[in-house]
This record gives sequence, C-alpha cells and structure tokens, in this order.
Amino acid sequence: MLISQAKLALALINKKKIRDEESLFVAEGEKLVEEAIKFGEVEFIVYSEDVSAIIDAQKKNIKVYKISSSEMKKLSLVETPQGVLAVCRKTNYKISNLLNLRKPSNPLNSLILLPIEIQDPGNLGTMIRVVDAVGASGIIVSKGTVDPYNPKVVRSTMGSIFRVPIVEIDNLLSVLIGIQDKGYRILGTDLVAKKTHWDIDYKQPTVLLIGNESVGLPSDILKICDDTVKIPIPGKAESLNAAMAASIILYEALRHKIF
Repeated sequence: MLISQAKLALALINKKKIRDEESLFVAEGEKLVEEAIKFGEVEFIVYSEDVSAIIDAQKKNIKVYKISSSEMKKLSLVETPQGVLAVCRKTNYKISNLLNLRKPSNPLNSLILLPIEIQDPGNLGTMIRVVDAVGASGIIVSKGTVDPYNPKVVRSTMGSIFRVPIVEIDNLLSVLIGIQDKGYRILGTDLVAKKTHWDIDYKQPTVLLIGNESVGLPSDILKICDDTVKIPIPGKAESLNAAMAASIILYEALRHKIF
C-alpha cells in the first residue's frame, strides 16, 4: 500500500486540479531531483533506489520516504524508473516580477516569451529550457496552453523549470495591453508577416508571442501586436515546430544583445 506522501505524488502527477490546489508538482528522475534540491523548493522526496540525490536532500533536512520498486513503478511515467522523485512547491511569480526583473547576468532580461495555446508538453518544456539558456526574463503561460507543471513538461525542461520565472494567466488580451502600457513591444509570429526575425531590434523590451502548433496566433491577438515576424523557410517544409521557432528567434535576440 502506498504511503500518504506517495499517494499525494500520484495525485499531483495525474491531476492538474490537485497541482493547482496544492501549489505543488512532481519532478521525477535523478537529474531533475538534483536540480530541484539546488534551485527549487522541495517539500519531500520519495525513492526506491539509493541515489546520491538522497544524501544531498538529507544534508538540507529535506524529508525522504522510501518505497518499494513496485510501488515506484505505479508513480512513474517512464518505462524504466530511476527510483526517485521530488514533490516541489511552485514559485508564485506575477507579471510585475517579470517586468521588473533586471539581472545583469541575464543578457535578455527585458525579453519575455509568451506561448499561446501550445498543446504539446515537449514543445512547452523546450521553450522553458531555451528561455533559461538565453537568459530571458521568463515565460508567461496563457489559458489554453498545456500546464507548465505537467510531469511531461517538467521532464522536458531538464531542470530549467526551477530557474525560469513562470506566470500563469487567464485573460490574455488584457494582460498584453497592460504590458504594452508599461513600454513593452508585443512581437507576434505570423507566416505571412512582411518582416523576418532578422529585421527586428531586440534591444527594446519585448514580449515574444509564439502561436499554436497548427493555427498560429489568434486574429484578435495579431491585431494588437506592435510588429509581426516570420522565419524564412526557403525549403519545402510548410512550417517549423513551435519550440524550434521560439529558439531561433530567442537566439537571434541574444545575438543582437551580445554583438
């Protein structure tokens, strides 16, 4: 029988509602648990294998609970579990935190990524990872996008979820207008845009919008964009993966900042 901590972990893995109510999420695997211990707020750890992360957790007085390998398999979403997972607390960031974030170590500390209606967990996880890689301010996740604390998203961030400020919002349009009023440019992506991502000066504080994998940005959102860009595709592919498009533009912005 699963102990109460393992039961909570299972509920967090399976239900967004529980993750929202408890403000907790699960990070599975030794690498993610190590990152959680270093950069996150860990409530407790459940394990079936004596990995080094357990020693690190005990040094920080984080509670650990041992279960059997068969019980761990009930919790794991991967075919071969690594035998350890952490239950972590979400960090409650607000829009104002992102707008006021000015870390000298982050080259893109005035650029925010905002994916809209992204459905694929791997896409969103990769976006969070790229935001971390380029040193952008953070990421805003609108209603209709996959839960950033979905276990599949968390796993694909490779630990970046513990370093990237994430703000979840409901009213996208009003939030964007509010950000515009603060002096930020809203930059949309559109396959029929006249400008390319090479034509933009990224030194201005910017919110980069990346649309749904199939249909792109909603028309009402495109209307309020200060600028729209496309990534040239001289080959025969119709479009790029949403996470790939975000990566290309973020790294172009980084190039502008550095060079």
